[in-house]
Order: sequence, then structure tokens, then C-alpha cells
Amino acid sequence: MNWKRSELKHARSKNLSESQLWLKLLLRELARKATPKGDLHYYRSPEDFVVRAGRFFEPRVPRETTPGPMCQCYLNASRLALQSMGEFRYCEGYAMSQYQGRPFVCQHAWCCDGEGRLVETTWPLQSFGGDYAFDKVAYMGVAFSTEALLMSMTLKPVFTMLVDEYNGHPLLWHKYGERSHRETLFYLAGTQVGKRIMLPGAGKGEEVAA
Repeated sequence: MNWKRSELKHARSKNLSESQLWLKLLLRELARKATPKGDLHYYRSPEDFVVRAGRFFEPRVPRETTPGPMCQCYLNASRLALQSMGEFRYCEGYAMSQYQGRPFVCQHAWCCDGEGRLVETTWPLQSFGGDYAFDKVAYMGVAFSTEALLMSMTLKPVFTMLVDEYNGHPLLWHKYGERSHRETLFYLAGTQVGKRIMLPGAGKGEEVAA
């Protein structure tokens, strides 16, 4: 990829590792090329949301948690966040690791502790046929409150925050903040409840919007 010199200079001024630099510039490029999810959305895409609202997470060492099943990162991270009674927070975004000596990037979920340090809940230390080298991985995303996680889980059938086609990608609607996100979730909850209200005079088993 051909990055602008100004972008490289800006990223390096933030003392980013090579992996963090590569991930951030890649997400910025994907965000720039993304088709907007909605005409009035504040963010164009999940990548745009992570670049503008997210941050990098540094792995904490040693890691006391045992990774869950592979390919179930959303479930693994949600479970740890809910079972930890506030010790860990659920995080979601993009992560970069190595596979057979080559970098790859994917949407990913993990947790962070009270100091904001990353706790990997899925990828093992010995992963993808090689050592899990902290200087060769990068995580960029947003930490969500347990309240937001629980509300989001009741509003859709999948364990994701970033990609929510079921509700029209609510994270992309407004400039992100925990308060504005909570208000959006309350709005969605009220909308879905309204659709299920049984009004007087409705036929048996018929649902009428309030």
C-alpha cells in the first residue's frame, strides 16, 4: 500500500510500533474507501468508527486468563467481562497478528483490565504456528461498559457491537461517548418493545406497533 508521507510522519510521532502503525493506516484506508452505511451516520463504517473513536490496547503480561475456543472471540470476551464482576471490560475492534510469517487483520473482541491493559480471551500464546510475539500484534478498538454490553445482547441475536445490521449499525449514528451510546440503546430497546405490544382489539397472536 502507498501511504502518504504525512500519514506516516503523524503515526510515527505517536511512538507506535510497526504493527500498530500498519494497522492504523490500513483501517484509515479501508474507512476512506468504505461505502457509508447511512446518509446521516456520523461514521462511515466500522473501520471509520475504530479509527476515530478507538485507541490501541497494550497486552498485559503475565496473562492469567485461559483463552476460550478459537473463532468465538465475541462470546469469549463477553463471558469474561460479565463473569468478572467489573474487573474486566468488553472491547471490540480490529486486531493484527501473524500467520506463517505474514500479518493478517480481522474484526476481533477481547477484554481490558482496570488500567486499560488488554486481556486476550481467544488467541493462545502459542498461536498460528508460531510464538505470540507482542511486538508483532496490534489491537485497536473501544472498551464498552457492562451495562452497554448487556443491553446490546438483548437487542440482537449476535455477539457483536461494531457490526449490527439487525438494528441499522447504531454505533455509527452519533459521535461516540458512553452516555450517547447508552441513550441510543435505550431508544432501540423502547422501539423493539413498542413493536411487541399487544394493543386492545388486536387479533390473537397479532403484534401491533404502539
